[in-house]
Amino acid sequence: MKEVFAIGFSLSKTWSYQAKKEGIDRAGSFDAFFEKAQSELSKSIDSKTSENQLQKLRKHDGWMWIYGDSNYPAILKQIPNPPLLIYGQGRPQLDQENLLALIGTRQPTPYGKRIAQLLAKDLVREGLILVSGLARGIDSIAHKVSGIGDSKLL
Repeated sequence: MKEVFAIGFSLSKTWSYQAKKEGIDRAGSFDAFFEKAQSELSKSIDSKTSENQLQKLRKHDGWMWIYGDSNYPAILKQIPNPPLLIYGQGRPQLDQENLLALIGTRQPTPYGKRIAQLLAKDLVREGLILVSGLARGIDSIAHKVSGIGDSKLL
């Protein structure tokens, strides 16, 4: 139930990002926020969409970190606008030394697509964890390559 609420809360357009983050920060943890706000806020959350998202995540051996949980990466709490949810596949470990975001245009040329795919495969083969924002173009190519085999994806 907590995960469904977290997904629905993060997707909700009722509150701004800042209001969501401040609510969790004031409560001290996501668990405390969830306990206080669950009954009141659940009415404005699309639980069906959230449950579908969670099923898809589990189907693909996925996991998520929730802002305000104890397992949320400390390094991300230090950035100005940390993501409220982070989805991943594989083992949910963050090796801060081996993270890399492969970014580029949303409309790559065929050559750019081919090079991005080769580069992403090489980086994954060397043990790097590719960080993806799920954008179109180069980012989505890196995301697809990272989801192959035993590689990790964040």
